[in-house]
Amino acid sequence: RLDLATDKRMADYVGPGSFANPDFLEVGYTPRQPNTTGQTLVERRSMFTMWAALPAPLILSADLRPGAACGGVDDPAIVEILTNSEVIAVNQDPLAAPMRAARREDGLEVWRKPMENNASAVVLFHRNSSTTTARTISVGWEELGWDEAAEFNVRDLWAKTTLGVFSGSFNASVESHEAKIYTFTSA
Repeated sequence: RLDLATDKRMADYVGPGSFANPDFLEVGYTPRQPNTTGQTLVERRSMFTMWAALPAPLILSADLRPGAACGGVDDPAIVEILTNSEVIAVNQDPLAAPMRAARREDGLEVWRKPMENNASAVVLFHRNSSTTTARTISVGWEELGWDEAAEFNVRDLWAKTTLGVFSGSFNASVESHEAKIYTFTSA
C-alpha cells in the first residue's frame, strides 16, 4: 500500500485535512509474538519513517503500555521507534505537504517533504532486496529543487544528531531496507 500512497498522482491530493492512507502501521502489530510480521527492526523503523513523511495518519494497532491486557509493546526498541518526537514532528508539520520522489532508481530512493519555515525533510531509502550491502545514497541540491549555493543545517532524526552544515550535496550510507530521515534547515 505504500507504493499506492507514494504514487506521484496522489501527492496532488495531500494537504491540510486530506492525507494519503497507506493503511495502519505494522510496527508493534503483534506484541505478544515478537516479529510475527517478519520485519526486522530496521524495516520497522523504515515503515514508520515513510508513514511519517507522507504525511499519513499514524494509526497503530498496538497498545504502547508494557504488559497491557491486550498485549502491550514490551520491546523498548519498538517503543523508541513509535515515540520518536522528531520523526512524529515531520508527520505533524502544519504545512501537511506531501513528500515527493526526487529519485527512484535501482532500489535507491530520495524523497523530499517541504515543511513549515522553509525547512524540508529528506528521506533516503534503500529498497533494494537483491543485496544486503549498505549503499551510499547521494543527492545534489538541484535534484531537491534547491539553489546549488544554498547551505543547510542537517539533522539525523533517528540518531537525534545534528550533522553540520552542507552545501551543494549530501550523502549517507543506508542499509538494505533502511529509510533514513533528515531535516534540512537554512544555515
